[in-house]
Amino acid sequence: MNILLLYTSNTGFTRTYAEWIGEELGIEAIPFKNCTPARMAQADLMVYGGSVNGGILTGQAKAERMAKKAGDKPVIWFATGLRPATDRTLDILRKNNFGSGSDSPLFYFPGGLDKEKLQPGDRTILRVYRAMLRRRRDLHPEDEEMIQRLITPADYSDRNAIAPLVALVRSLRDRAA
Repeated sequence: MNILLLYTSNTGFTRTYAEWIGEELGIEAIPFKNCTPARMAQADLMVYGGSVNGGILTGQAKAERMAKKAGDKPVIWFATGLRPATDRTLDILRKNNFGSGSDSPLFYFPGGLDKEKLQPGDRTILRVYRAMLRRRRDLHPEDEEMIQRLITPADYSDRNAIAPLVALVRSLRDRAA
């Protein structure tokens, strides 16, 4: 089975997860911007990862269009971001990016905050988001945690988090063999 592992990374957390997944599966992690339609057409399965920005999986819409043009390739998605890795986070991502009818596998991995690598506009957006969260009357515990995560730069990456995604890809590869 020809597996294509693609990623879009702004500050490096998604790239790190993609490289870890690639090491586990014995395949190369490729920046999405370097992927050609011909290369995608040769794949049997695509694994795509991107960072979350405002609840949107970076590059997801374009990757989905390319996968459809390349023969409606199946895609396993993963997202990285500052939110805690919970079912609520997955529900938000699925709703914002895929709609309620999608059954595409989606995984979420905690990334981190590296303010030095952020664009000035992104830093402003994070400050505004933190202010919005602080103004809410009934904060969900995840939102309280987000306020703290938005203040202090940190790396929440966890190599063990990729295990379910790697297991799914291996099972699909084994079934195809």
